[in-house]
Amino acid sequence: HLGETSRFGYSRTITRLGAGYEDVNTVFAAAKAGRTPTLFAANALLPEYPDLIADPRIRTLLPAWDLMRLDTMAKMIGEEDREPLFKALKRNVEQIKAMMAEGWHVHTGTDAPIDTIGISYHLNLRAMTHFGISPYEALLTATRHAGSYLNAPIGTIAPGQLADLILVDGDPISNIADVSRVNTVIRDGGALDVSALLLPYKIARSEHTQSHIHSHTAHLDGEYFWHSAEYLNAC
Repeated sequence: HLGETSRFGYSRTITRLGAGYEDVNTVFAAAKAGRTPTLFAANALLPEYPDLIADPRIRTLLPAWDLMRLDTMAKMIGEEDREPLFKALKRNVEQIKAMMAEGWHVHTGTDAPIDTIGISYHLNLRAMTHFGISPYEALLTATRHAGSYLNAPIGTIAPGQLADLILVDGDPISNIADVSRVNTVIRDGGALDVSALLLPYKIARSEHTQSHIHSHTAHLDGEYFWHSAEYLNAC
């Protein structure tokens, strides 16, 4: 994936600053290999799209701890200098463009739940168009190209394909952000209203008390820098 290094602190495919190695992009394209962007730096765009954070689907379906994490992250990113993130993100997207120039493509996806479910997918698409990929080309990475690589009957509207579609308000071909503005879901050929789909979850959320949010993060200078000793011993 393009948006992060490995846990060893380096990567065989990208540099620490998010740039890609030319030979790696060429090899991926020549092999027609599956490659998912995973543009973590796309979180730099969060302050520009408050509609994603305020989306009723996000506010209803995400657990309390994830909403708190999302709100905190958006606030912190909005208050800091985003230029380094934008530079890294641009380098990531340049790799996608390089593969496209070689006659291949990527398949949109994220590292959810490490990244925020739902939001990260749309931020990936918006990041592509932010740095020069057309909305049409970005949509192909999430539809036709993904379905073709998986060899599954999805991603296109054609006889024999699954009748699972979304209807949106707007024109994603002109504005990629419109693809998140879903008003109707068609599943197995049956139309489902988004508001009606959310209603049972809204009722359940209002009737049940949210579980308390515990912080298991330890001090960086502690024995266990990734979690508290008490939490690890209880696992």
